Amino acid sequence: MTTRKQLILVVTLAMLSAAAFVVFGKSIRRLLEDDVFKLTYQFILMAVIGGALSLFYQRVTFDRDLAQKSDARLREMHKELLDAFNLAKRVRRVLRASLEIRPMQTPPSEVLTAAKYETEIIALMDAQFTFETFAKRSEDNELWFTNGEVLAKPLRLIEKYLNRIIQEYEGSLRTFSGTPSSKALVDLSDLAEFLEPLRAGGRFELQFKVPFRDALNSLTTAGLIQERLTLHSSGRPPAPAEFKR
Repeated sequence: MTTRKQLILVVTLAMLSAAAFVVFGKSIRRLLEDDVFKLTYQFILMAVIGGALSLFYQRVTFDRDLAQKSDARLREMHKELLDAFNLAKRVRRVLRASLEIRPMQTPPSEVLTAAKYETEIIALMDAQFTFETFAKRSEDNELWFTNGEVLAKPLRLIEKYLNRIIQEYEGSLRTFSGTPSSKALVDLSDLAEFLEPLRAGGRFELQFKVPFRDALNSLTTAGLIQERLTLHSSGRPPAPAEFKR
């Protein structure tokens, strides 16, 4: 039996005893001396009041600790998503720089080496995996969030957008040729779109930047399930097996 349950039991017994003194006070008084009766009654009242105050303090402390854990977990989720977003942007900037794509220039027919392509897409996979993991968590309204669909929708847009680039890599890498092994960027349409200058209404904006902003805004409204925080004192529940590589 936990300390809290023991305290509840003591307070309940004390309250029942106090009620018995109120209802059967005269009968009890005839059986006890006046001093003993008064001391017993005072002790029971102190047990009731003290126990109630202790329960109240425990509840306030529990709620405060739970709120702190929830805030800490949300901050951690925010950081993980932001790190994934920045990683994808880093890949984009590195490839644009290596291909000499200027801010206001449409991607030219530059040649991308297989080694550079593989290195950066592997990094992009890490970002995509993070968004996919959070999307799966958000879709589980019994394990992670009570209103996770508001978070899952933008995350799914992002992970599917990045996954198209990764699937293109999986199908195109074997078609690279020459020494060093390389391929024209125009033949990698999804990657070329990812690297083109930012434009209003483009896929990079509508399926990556805007959904990411929506995802961060939805973190606090998705309703992180509090019980998950009480099961893991670190505030970070482990990822289910299906989310692991």
